[in-house]
Amino acid sequence: MNKIPLLLAPPVFLLACARTEPVSEEELSDVVVETPALADPEVADDGPDALPANAMQWRVEDDTALLAVDPASPLLSIACGEDDNGIVLTRYGVEGSGSAGTLTIVGNGASARVPVVAAEAAEEGEFHWTATLARGELASNIRTAFAEDEPVNITATSVDPIVVAANPELRGLLARCVGGEIGDAPLLAEEAPAAE
Repeated sequence: MNKIPLLLAPPVFLLACARTEPVSEEELSDVVVETPALADPEVADDGPDALPANAMQWRVEDDTALLAVDPASPLLSIACGEDDNGIVLTRYGVEGSGSAGTLTIVGNGASARVPVVAAEAAEEGEFHWTATLARGELASNIRTAFAEDEPVNITATSVDPIVVAANPELRGLLARCVGGEIGDAPLLAEEAPAAE
């Protein structure tokens, strides 16, 4: 019986340590918030810079949207899946070799982390990341990310990030291929009741 109180002692001590005191408005007014200085453009940074959004444009033809400075060398494509069911994402021009990675799309309060697989590229020493998504929450999150004219951050394993906004043609393509309302998950058309 003496062991039971000893077993309860650690949780009681943890609860005592976790206690927080309220902070007064006066104490909050004394808090100094420092904004970090912007990086000096003359100094090289170790991290990858996002590709310039102003040079890239979405070009939508039929069932495919290409993001590119030059249409012959796209950076990203979003295409409708078979029978407009879902989307196919491809991030082009990844150097080296790979087998699997992650493509992340963040924008408009939504994010999607998409597992991607390597596909062969025409250029030697390069490959493309690709993923096929059926209609559902993940595809819907991508549609939501591009729903406004706000910047969307697109990152992928082993390749520079892209920051770009959507255009009306891309939003139309995503609406057709992903369907449903923005932010909705599994998207199936509701059947109307049969007439009697």
